[in-house]
Amino acid sequence: MREVLAQAAFQLFLERGFERTTVDDIVARAGVGRRSFFRYFPSKEDAVFPDHERCLAEMTEFLAVVDGGDPVGAVCDAARIVLRMYAANPEFSVQRYRLTREVPGLRTYELSVVRRYEQTLAGHLRGRFGEGLLVT
Repeated sequence: MREVLAQAAFQLFLERGFERTTVDDIVARAGVGRRSFFRYFPSKEDAVFPDHERCLAEMTEFLAVVDGGDPVGAVCDAARIVLRMYAANPEFSVQRYRLTREVPGLRTYELSVVRRYEQTLAGHLRGRFGEGLLVT
C-alpha cells in the first residue's frame, strides 16, 4: 500500500504539480481513504521520499553491526547503500530531483533527510575515532 500511495502521489505531482495536488487527490488515485494515506505518510512531502526512512534504517543497522576493520571503509559502504537506493530506480530518482528543484519546500525537506544520513555516518566515525576528531 505504501508503494501504491507513493506512486499515485508522484504521478499526480508530475501531472498537476506538487502544490496543486492534495492528499484527497492522491487517495482518490490510489483508491483508498485518507486514513490509509496518513497511516503510511505523515505528510504529502513524505510521499515524495518514500524510501528514505527504510534506507536510513538499513544504513544505521549496517553500521551497528560492523565490527573492527576500517571505519572509513564502513562509512563508504554505508553510503553505497544510499547510492544503490537511488540507482535502483533511476527514472524516479531523476524525476524526484527535478521536483525538489521546482518546489522550495521539498528542497528543504530533502536537505533535512540528507542531514540525517550525514549525522548517522559522522556518528559512526565519532564512535570509532572520538568526539574531538570530527567536526560536523
